Amino acid sequence: MSTRRELLAVFGAGAFAACSASFAQSGKVWRIGFLHVGDDHMPPSYDPMRVAMGELGYEDGRNVRYDFSNVADDRAALKAAQAFARDRVDLIVAFDQEACSAAHVATKTIPIVMIHASNGIAAGFAKTLARPGGNMTGFAGRAELPVKELEILHEIAPRLSRVLLVFDSHDAASVGWRGDVRRAANALGVPLLERDARDPASIDAVFAGLKAGDAEAVLFASTSVRHRHQKQVLPLATARGMAMVASRKDLVVDGGALFSYSYDFSKVGRAAVSRYIHPVLRGTHPGDLPIEEVTEYELVVNRGVASRHGWNLSQVVLVQAERIVE
Repeated sequence: MSTRRELLAVFGAGAFAACSASFAQSGKVWRIGFLHVGDDHMPPSYDPMRVAMGELGYEDGRNVRYDFSNVADDRAALKAAQAFARDRVDLIVAFDQEACSAAHVATKTIPIVMIHASNGIAAGFAKTLARPGGNMTGFAGRAELPVKELEILHEIAPRLSRVLLVFDSHDAASVGWRGDVRRAANALGVPLLERDARDPASIDAVFAGLKAGDAEAVLFASTSVRHRHQKQVLPLATARGMAMVASRKDLVVDGGALFSYSYDFSKVGRAAVSRYIHPVLRGTHPGDLPIEEVTEYELVVNRGVASRHGWNLSQVVLVQAERIVE
């Protein structure tokens, strides 16, 4: 399994930067609405994105205005997206699948740049990757991500007794992901314990109904739970002797999750500026900008967590890992 592939290069210096800076200083004040669902954290691509905007001459308060909405759930996301539409912002940047869905409902005319969407085609955001056709474009992650996570988990702990799979029956992505994970688990010989949860109360209820030994690890087959509730799940899982698979490396480095398998958010944030945000502000129609699938992923593993569970990291994991946390 490959963990390092090339992300398309970010446009950079030279004549392009000089031309871009001149454009950004043309006198218009651009309004960009940033939308993120998951108020327990800031999207890690946000700050690198703003740095890249500054390098192209966009200065907040002078020639660009940033409106950031970091909300808790789908309902709040739709209200925020509708407010952006009423205010007629020049561009909406949607940081996750739920934000993309809300923006897609709120407007069919304002350009929308997707940053962390999981499957833009299946969700109806675009006709094809090569020619999106509508008002949405941007980056899409790997549709088979939970399967990859299960494969890595099995490589770390090949004799797993059972894995808790948390899904959200209200989340469209869960339908495909659950089937994919079931098939992969069957092929690997890993029993699954599936539980439906979508909000803090239902997550608490799921773990209240579990006891130590019911499962050795937990992973997520839902974009909503992955993006919003991992910080809630982590101590609940740890208290019941389960290792958690995370979607962000900060939860592995600082929070005690077992591993994360995710792309470089900083690189994607910067690339979004040059490949999508700046071209759209210059007049390129988003439907003419191909959606790019992010293929460069980083594996970060917490050896201390693995050791506490009695798991020794194999040479395969050590070679593939971008970082080992001791």
